[in-house]
Amino acid sequence: MTQRTFGDFWRGWCETNGLPTKVVRQPIPAAPVQSDPDVQIMDAIAPAQKRLRIGDHVECRELAGVFRPCPCGSISFTVCEGKGPHPAALDCDNCHRGGRWLGRALVEVLA
Repeated sequence: MTQRTFGDFWRGWCETNGLPTKVVRQPIPAAPVQSDPDVQIMDAIAPAQKRLRIGDHVECRELAGVFRPCPCGSISFTVCEGKGPHPAALDCDNCHRGGRWLGRALVEVLA
């Protein structure tokens, strides 16, 4: 008996149902972001230079890691209060997606 991989199964299923076997992913166009002129936005910088505070607005332009752009295309984030062991998190200003946890090395913790 020959074992089939999931890739073999998927290609056979796609061919049987008339679907392409390769999925071409196209980038999602960035949504226009409304910015508040009164809000001071800073670039995300190394923790050794300056620590972030709750309520700070940052622009995330790195290719990977916590300071990468949001999947919605926005680069504008707000530092929000964290949960559990995380002192803070980044929330997207455009789609309000969160989950980018910031550690104590990046955040100025107020006692």
